[in-house]
This record gives sequence, structure tokens and C-alpha cells, in this order.
Amino acid sequence: MSDNVIRLKYSGLSQGEVEVLFNMLSNPFDVSEEAIEEIDESYVSMISMDLPIAYGKDFFKTFGMDRWESIKEVLRNLKWRRGKKGIQLSLRFNGIPKVAFSLNTDDNKTFGKALETIEYLMDVILFQIDSKRLPRDVSEVSYAFDMENFRWYPIKAVGSNAEYHYVNEEWVIQQQE
Repeated sequence: MSDNVIRLKYSGLSQGEVEVLFNMLSNPFDVSEEAIEEIDESYVSMISMDLPIAYGKDFFKTFGMDRWESIKEVLRNLKWRRGKKGIQLSLRFNGIPKVAFSLNTDDNKTFGKALETIEYLMDVILFQIDSKRLPRDVSEVSYAFDMENFRWYPIKAVGSNAEYHYVNEEWVIQQQE
């Protein structure tokens, strides 16, 4: 498998839904898919995508805004078809550092808004993960969607020897309890 592979893991999707996602993701990338049997019981479906490109303008140029808009529409449709049942979505961009977005919701409006804001917050997120601001050893930064304020926020940055949290616009080491 090459470095240009999207790793798609899923549970609770129909074969048709998997094929639509596979076809949309397969150009300009290769796609590796894996069905997961066990997921959190509070969710009816789970979708995880490891993308072989860094989060930023190059992703949207390489992937193309039309395709990104289409994928968001497919994901919104998947959520809509599940009604009030929860869905778990994880997008992980494999740059330096890796940037991961996690969303767990049963609300269609929240799900759609979260997808919409991933590209609109690019400048803020790129500022937060800038190498001048981020501790040196950080390999991955994780974001979660705040359902009350309808925005993504950094929940942690993981380094080789420490975990950091974003407080007052700077990364601080998480104290051990």
C-alpha cells in the first residue's frame, strides 16, 4: 500500500453507502476500506477516514472543493437517513502534526454545521498548530465539536512524553492527577 491511501473504516453503513464513499474518495487517492464489527452502542453508524495529506489549503486544492462539497453532502445524507440515532465521524489529516476531527451526535443540524465549518476555520486551526506555537514534540492535535457554541475546539495535543491542552490561546502541559 502506498502513502497515498485513504483508510476508510466504517460500521453500520449499507453496501451502497460504502460504495458511494469509496468512489468519491478514490481519486486522486487509493482507498483501503475496513468494516468494523464492534462500535459504541450509543451510535448506529461510525465512519473514520485517515487522509494521507495535511490539513490545510493543499488538501482542499488536491481534493478539490467540488468533491469536498459532495462528500459533505453524502455524509449529511447518511446522518439524515439515520434520523435521531447517533453517528460517529472521525477525520484525520496525516500531516505534521496530524490533525484529527471527532464528532459524535444524534442531531442533524449539529452534524451539518460541524462539517461546514471544517474548512472555514482553517486559518484559526493553522494558527493553533503552527510550529512556533505548538510544543516541539507534538505529533497529533485533536479537535472536538462544541455543540452548544457550534464550533470546533482543540481538546488535546499529544507529544512523545506529554499531553497538552489549549488554554488562553496557548498550549499548556496537562498536569497528571
